[in-house]
Amino acid sequence: MHERFRISGEPLQAGRLGRQDTCRCQAAWKLDKYGLMKEIGRVLKPGGALGIYDIMRTGEGAVVYPFPWASDAKSSSLSSPGTYKNTVTAAGFKVVSKVDRGDFVLGFFKQIKAAAATAQAPPPLGLHILMGEGARTKYGNMVRGVMDGMIAPFELVAQKVQPYFLIYE
Repeated sequence: MHERFRISGEPLQAGRLGRQDTCRCQAAWKLDKYGLMKEIGRVLKPGGALGIYDIMRTGEGAVVYPFPWASDAKSSSLSSPGTYKNTVTAAGFKVVSKVDRGDFVLGFFKQIKAAAATAQAPPPLGLHILMGEGARTKYGNMVRGVMDGMIAPFELVAQKVQPYFLIYE
């Protein structure tokens, strides 16, 4: 078992949690992606579903940092949708669907920008509080990266492959 993969501070343990039917991952990808997938596969029931939502690298060339999740390239681990698919497949899953959510995100931020233009002040609570004064720059870089085709949010759903055994007599 990989001690570095935890749920609420506890190591993943099939015995404590029971075998799981589903697993959803978001923003856990600065870790060893393959090791994390193998560990999830260990506690997920055969046929169980794994859902991944992450920002993925979709274009070539340099991306402009900072982003909401990383201040620079060293603190980020952007990977392509193909890398995610290969990693998940190598860890014993079959990719069921892969959906680019770039257009959704651009529409969402367009709505936020319109609402902010009419607001007297920022809302009292929000991600701008968590990220501080750099929030505008971080989100601006993310939106620009999506608009330029360099990055995009993807939803990837995979199913744990049923194990099979060969019996020789």
